[in-house]
Amino acid sequence: MEAVTQSTVTAAVQKAASAADKASVSTASDFETFLKLLTTQMRNQDPLKPLDSTQFVAQLASFSAVEQQVATNKNLEAIETMLAGGSAGLAGWLGAEVQAAMPLAWDGGPVAIEIDPAAPATRTDLVVRDTEGETVHRSRVEAGQTSYTWDGSGGEEGGVYSFEVEHWNNDERTSVDAGRVFAAVREVRLENGAPALMFAGGVKIAEPAVAALRTPQD
Repeated sequence: MEAVTQSTVTAAVQKAASAADKASVSTASDFETFLKLLTTQMRNQDPLKPLDSTQFVAQLASFSAVEQQVATNKNLEAIETMLAGGSAGLAGWLGAEVQAAMPLAWDGGPVAIEIDPAAPATRTDLVVRDTEGETVHRSRVEAGQTSYTWDGSGGEEGGVYSFEVEHWNNDERTSVDAGRVFAAVREVRLENGAPALMFAGGVKIAEPAVAALRTPQD
């Protein structure tokens, strides 16, 4: 068995660093390999001439730098995909309007709410709630109705509101569906490796929640 020396361990670290530049390094695998090399080095060192502890610290620091570089490469690739060439083309979504089941910062104008056709029920209501969950508006939804326009009744301009469709059988609420609204995208950011869309009023949704996309309406 070839002796494991300071130079062989250093070479292993440098090799890992080179691979990181190509964004093909598996951090977990490299860390396990590094620990095996370090353990073997400690077992095979001359007990009468042990390696300086500062050498071990330097090796750990080297691996830490490699680990951070791998993470940085992955984040940069994700950002590039998100903003430039990704299939979603999210950079082009800035300023566009997307539709989702999400809260909305009311700007004072009428709000068009898309709803699923009412399920069989004795009563179906469109309910507007504020950020505290309090009901600010309630209206009846007719059977087969797929949209509703809220005129802002009960709300305050600048307030953030959510929209629900409640299905009732007599005095029992049997189900609740979320209403979908359009809002302009103000910011696209990366959170935990996935794109998130930001809207007025601090509203935030994940990209998969988007149901439709359109150019801004006048």
